[in-house]
Amino acid sequence: MHCRPFFSLNLFGLLLVLITDSGQAANVDFSRDIQPILAKRCFACHGPAEQQSGLAFHERSLATSKAESGQAAILPGNPGESGLIQRVTSTDESLRMPP
Repeated sequence: MHCRPFFSLNLFGLLLVLITDSGQAANVDFSRDIQPILAKRCFACHGPAEQQSGLAFHERSLATSKAESGQAAILPGNPGESGLIQRVTSTDESLRMPP
């Protein structure tokens, strides 16, 4: 997909801000800044109607909760260990999200 690099960088940048400590992310709002990107690219499989692998992104509390794997996709304050960032930036076609 030709727009993947822009999407990955855009989502990666916004999520880095989201998952830092709340004091550093005072001007970023999940509903206003993050949720629209996740809605466009992730809600089909991880939104209000469907939560594949027990993972949902339509609410911040759900996005930072443990999925069926036992791990959270977004780990506040730890972007390097956040599964969502690893999946969005992966070069492995079998792991990269969105598929």
